[in-house]
Amino acid sequence: MTLHKGHKEEFNYIEYFFDSTMSTVLVFLLLTLSPYIFGMEIFKPYRDALSDFRVTDIGFSKIVEPELVLGDTSILIINIYGLKNNQLAWLIKNLSENKPKAIGINKILNQEDSFSDSALASVLAETKNIVLSNELAYNPKTSRFDVILKSDDMFSDQCSSGFTNLLFDKDKRYSTVREFFPYYKIGHSNLLAFPVQIVLYSNPESAKRFLLSNEIPETINWENYRRYASISDFKDIVRTPEILNSARGKIVLLGTYDPENDPNKNPYRLNDKYFTPLNPNYAGRAYPDMYEIDIHANIISMILHENFLYLVPDWLNFIISFIFCYLTMMLYIFIKKKIDAWYELLTVFIFVILSIIILFITIYSFHVYKIDLQLNVCLLAIAISSPVFEAYFRSVKPITTQFLKNFSGRKNYER
Repeated sequence: MTLHKGHKEEFNYIEYFFDSTMSTVLVFLLLTLSPYIFGMEIFKPYRDALSDFRVTDIGFSKIVEPELVLGDTSILIINIYGLKNNQLAWLIKNLSENKPKAIGINKILNQEDSFSDSALASVLAETKNIVLSNELAYNPKTSRFDVILKSDDMFSDQCSSGFTNLLFDKDKRYSTVREFFPYYKIGHSNLLAFPVQIVLYSNPESAKRFLLSNEIPETINWENYRRYASISDFKDIVRTPEILNSARGKIVLLGTYDPENDPNKNPYRLNDKYFTPLNPNYAGRAYPDMYEIDIHANIISMILHENFLYLVPDWLNFIISFIFCYLTMMLYIFIKKKIDAWYELLTVFIFVILSIIILFITIYSFHVYKIDLQLNVCLLAIAISSPVFEAYFRSVKPITTQFLKNFSGRKNYER
């Protein structure tokens, strides 16, 4: 079928819906094959950028300024960077006198000297609500993360522990932390994540409800709980032990971070930081934006307040994306048949308008109804719909024309 600029054509609805369906199917066929087509190393930067992009990041990073939002006041963070085991023992002993709900130590404890080690082990044994951190390492023999890196036995035998892995097999240099595993199965046992184990001590009912109903992995809701009250310097605590009175009845997290949050002054601290959706530069980022201990605090607060996000199933996302793409193809065909002279300009206009609509729907549903639509595929489908549509009419259309001609019995199908 040959189309001429400005020529209006009598509509054939069988052809209209058939072409819309076929061109939409081609779009999704191309999206399905794209990982194989762009699997070469030369396309790796583009793959990494696209795979780590979420529309909802725009809302998190731009709608509210994270530094203006105080985190959950029932959580206190204390910086333990550089503390020796005897100093840590003194801190935990003084903390326990203020009866916090739970104490989480986000550090793998190693032996230093007999005096310091015995002091720390003794305090850990006396304090019943402490959770130590461990890390799950990748095992090439099993292709799973089933190697547990934990504190030395004299410390770990005294306390419960939970794993702190946030990205598992993703590279933290480029990947954004959006979700976490509440537990990980090793053998016949389920190991709990560090923040889940802490909630289990401080609020068992919340932890049990979460473990019964959660998704694997669980998406983190960053919307309300961002920055936390903290004590940044151990020297301040030694000079004024009364400062620890603020720990009474709270969850206390001991971790390492830079209170000045200046990577230029403390570049070595970047090893403890991750990219999150709160990063102000969600594209082309220079520095990660959140310390590991703050991420665990966000997760704990989300579980305690049951402030969860609702994920739309993949099959429903596919249907939404297919409908958007199908309607777009119908518009393209209508324009091509009725006002062909305006086709190029109108397709660009349609793409811009639909992209804005998809962005608005995604961000609005996310922040108002806590529904994560994840319409990245929909945006990609709309983006490539115009070139695929053109390719269909030039290459595939002659074949489908002959098919429809035989199907409908029409003898004069070409113009």
